Amino acid sequence: MILIMKISGLVILSFGLIIFLLSLVSPNSIVISRKIYIDAPREQVFFTVSQLNLFPKWSPFLENDPHQQYEIIGEDGKIGAHYRWVGVNETSEGIQRLTELNQNESIAFTCEITKPFESKPSFDYRFDVKGNGTLVTQTFRTQLPFPSNIISKLVSLSEKISVTNEKGLKNLKKYIEMKK
Repeated sequence: MILIMKISGLVILSFGLIIFLLSLVSPNSIVISRKIYIDAPREQVFFTVSQLNLFPKWSPFLENDPHQQYEIIGEDGKIGAHYRWVGVNETSEGIQRLTELNQNESIAFTCEITKPFESKPSFDYRFDVKGNGTLVTQTFRTQLPFPSNIISKLVSLSEKISVTNEKGLKNLKKYIEMKK
């Protein structure tokens, strides 16, 4: 009986040590920055990103959940406007709020995701003139409190977010360049 208790104690202690070590090496935030060149004037690209009613035209999320329900609340293209969504095929729900507009230069959004997990990421977009087009820089940020930081490491969350964000930028490019 004592041997079983000692082994059980060692297993629990080992498990606790593994969790502790994982928490030390797992990041407590994710920051992902991606760039894409769009062959269109900066004003057009800025306008498209600022208009929440246009987001479904280039959203990577609607490809996986084309029946997602959404609504725009507030004055579209103005600070405070937000895009509220509820997933149908995917269990997702949240609000994306327009928080900052610097005419033709940058836009910032914050998100409040409530399903399938709670998270409050932000997206910043910068628009730089490059030749006859626009270089768009998208920066994604989110905090990962314990134990989310360990889970994110185990499921390669950063890589999954990168793929989704790159898809969104490619969709934006395709949508804008098709309108030429």
